Amino acid sequence: MRRIQSQPVFTGISAAATSVPFLVEDFRHLVVHFLLVGATSTFKVKVSNAKDEKNVDFTAASTVDNPWYYADLKGLGDGASTVTGATGFSTTTESSHKAYAINVDMAKWVGVEASVLSAGTASVILSSATNE
Repeated sequence: MRRIQSQPVFTGISAAATSVPFLVEDFRHLVVHFLLVGATSTFKVKVSNAKDEKNVDFTAASTVDNPWYYADLKGLGDGASTVTGATGFSTTTESSHKAYAINVDMAKWVGVEASVLSAGTASVILSSATNE
């Protein structure tokens, strides 16, 4: 039976933040949802992946001992927009909801990095599903 779960990554943040790592190795599909309320500046988000067996630290630089990379995102609203991982998703829309599929091929951990929010609040939700 297919398992689906959603969990908040950030709720109502108004400043830059980096999430804890989320263990995702049992999930085939991951979607990240961005919700903005009253934003008057650019909101930028990057999603990180790691394949290493140990718990990774996304707040530290990617190194041989802490290997991780930015994941590419695929827009679900239009199906055509692809976001390069290192560039990240950004918007200046005052209030909006965007959803992107995360490229999680072989990933064990996923993290979210939010930055450049100087007005309003943002929430980020991670939804996951198995392929069974």
